[in-house]
Amino acid sequence: MELNLIGKKIADNFDFGLVVENINREVTFCNQKFLDIFDIKEQLKEIIGKNAEQIAGFLRPHFKDIELFEWGLKELPQKYIKYENTFNTLLNRTIKVKYIPLFIDSVIERHVWQFEDITELELKNLEIKKQREYYLKILNRIPSDIIIANVNHEFEFINEHAISNNLRREALIGLNANDYLKGNIGNSSEIVHARNENFNLAIHENRRVDYVEEIPSTKGGISYIYRSLQPVLNEDNKIDFVLISGTDITKQVESETNKQILNSRFERIINKINDAVFQIDFNGKIIFINQAAFDLFPFFGKTQEGLFAFVNTQLISFADRMQCLRPIVLVKQNKSEVNGVLRIGNEDNGILFLKYSYWYTNNTEDGETILGSVTDVTNQYVEMNAMKFAIEKEQQLNSMKSKFINITSHEIRTPLSVILSSAEIIDLTLPKENLNLIVNPKDYTQTIMQEVHIVTNILNELLIVGSIDSPNSKFKGEMVEIQSFVASSTTKYLPFIDGRALQVFYSVEPSEQIFIDKKLMKHALDNLLNNAFKYSSGKKDPILSIFKKDDNLIFSIQDFGIGIPADEVNNLFHSFYRASNVSNISGTGIGLMVVEHAAKMHKGAVEVYSVLNELTVFKLIIPNSHQ
Repeated sequence: MELNLIGKKIADNFDFGLVVENINREVTFCNQKFLDIFDIKEQLKEIIGKNAEQIAGFLRPHFKDIELFEWGLKELPQKYIKYENTFNTLLNRTIKVKYIPLFIDSVIERHVWQFEDITELELKNLEIKKQREYYLKILNRIPSDIIIANVNHEFEFINEHAISNNLRREALIGLNANDYLKGNIGNSSEIVHARNENFNLAIHENRRVDYVEEIPSTKGGISYIYRSLQPVLNEDNKIDFVLISGTDITKQVESETNKQILNSRFERIINKINDAVFQIDFNGKIIFINQAAFDLFPFFGKTQEGLFAFVNTQLISFADRMQCLRPIVLVKQNKSEVNGVLRIGNEDNGILFLKYSYWYTNNTEDGETILGSVTDVTNQYVEMNAMKFAIEKEQQLNSMKSKFINITSHEIRTPLSVILSSAEIIDLTLPKENLNLIVNPKDYTQTIMQEVHIVTNILNELLIVGSIDSPNSKFKGEMVEIQSFVASSTTKYLPFIDGRALQVFYSVEPSEQIFIDKKLMKHALDNLLNNAFKYSSGKKDPILSIFKKDDNLIFSIQDFGIGIPADEVNNLFHSFYRASNVSNISGTGIGLMVVEHAAKMHKGAVEVYSVLNELTVFKLIIPNSHQ
């Protein structure tokens, strides 16, 4: 009686609904969470004894796909097949349903049903997916080359405008930009050098760098690309990546060049700038102004009364007039180059972002003058800010995801520890055999402890997954004896719970050691061994072989189970991916992601070979390092 009370209290604290049926499909146990999920008004004691059809009557009005749901209720208990699926309700909730046949001494004793409302989690996942797709769509629709490179000049993102071929674009991610440039620009070492020099300048001085690139065209002539490199800082105020944009301004350059080459004294201006051009003396008198400047600044009018005349007009505000005059005054005072961006206008009449460059000149012909060029970068400025916001938003979402995994995992560990310790105490205090009971309570305590260990392993994997992209993820290496490590990591497979036993073969000396992160490697090896048994139920014993090859230590795990479809092998290490032929076998889809992470942390690799419905071999390759 006391044990039943403890079990009820534990079940009532589950965050999922629980229903247990006997072999006659009559309810023998039900927790309050089940009633709450489906808004069932009956008391718990009124549910006990009801048959499966009566329970189905409570649930049937809630689900959209009634036929699939009722098939599960009727067919699964007849076939004793573990099952898990999600169903949508008429109120747009998502319910995860799980069926577990409970055997005692190979005889079916109970049918266990779990019902969990995962609506909030599904909505969050959907929102994250939509936001990511939205931000990627923005980046790909920007009519300029947009590239994100890390501080080592390795590509992290390339938009469709830069490279339209999806396969080629994906292949470049992670590649060093220099390797790509040398292969695509050929012998133009000046272009490669200029890109490296400007990239390093942006990194070292932590500032935006803009320049115009001249690239020989395959059809003859020259293409002009306006490049901008903007370092983006992380939360630690260090450069996280560099945002690189490139806009083809060839037509603009050619048009401006044809207009402005009127005589040789403007060559120095044309060679340096590509948009609005003017030259004024120190009194503000306009010496030269091109058509592009009239187009960009309608408040110039069609006169050449002087630059100061237009900034005193009523067509722009006082604050904007001061902005326009300030850099010109600085050039006069310091007699040096001044660069910047002006923001003029207002929300009602429109806002312009103008990139300007002013230079001080002094020659015998014109005396002291100011050369100026101005480019309308409004669209580029707005688009880059939108993209920066999108990237920051995605970083925040990734940070929230990692924090959610860590907090949730640690919060769940506490009640799991309490459940496990309680089950262990009960297990120790019960006699090994109790012939007066129809059901041996120790079977249940063993099941509780086993399931807690399974959930704990899942939480450990979630913690590892959450730390993969974290800068705080560290390799904790130590020297361990190989055979001793393998022996301690394979205990539960000698034998496994299904009666089979792992076959272990060593081709290394008993005292031979290797430098590894023991905890991480144990997770990886346990994942591969557990998969070998799980996906080969009823087949020959899986085999673990440990041997050395090319100064690497190789853990080879072979099973003779269902195998992996050939076209799905490359997707195995993606997060939450599961092969199409494992739908009836439980799993999270993150185990192999942990295995790959462990291999990378050891500077190693994972290889997979599989023949469908015959065998699968995973090789975990670890460099045989001693430091």
